Amino acid sequence: MIPHLVRIVGSFDAMDLNLFGLANLIEAQRRAKLNPDLPTWQVSSYQNAWTMLRQFAVKELDQETEPWKLRVLFSTISLASQDFRMGALLTHWESSDVEELAENYLGWSKIYVE
Repeated sequence: MIPHLVRIVGSFDAMDLNLFGLANLIEAQRRAKLNPDLPTWQVSSYQNAWTMLRQFAVKELDQETEPWKLRVLFSTISLASQDFRMGALLTHWESSDVEELAENYLGWSKIYVE
């Protein structure tokens, strides 16, 4: 499915963040132990699609400043770079999760300025 999404969306002039979000969610769930491995005949096209997704995401970073959009793009880059834990965390975290983590582990409000 990922190679088809990349092929379709790659032909558009503008990227849609929904492509990245959907791909991230699919990849995070594909890694769940209860799901089967990719068939060997799909591995190459799947890896090529993730390479393209990574390139698209890096390009999109120049245009984004909203935290949730950056998280989606960073998740894509992490998953495409095979940092699956970080990619899955970024896929599932919401702004409140990031704020809580920063406060609990970094003492954000006491040490840092926004």
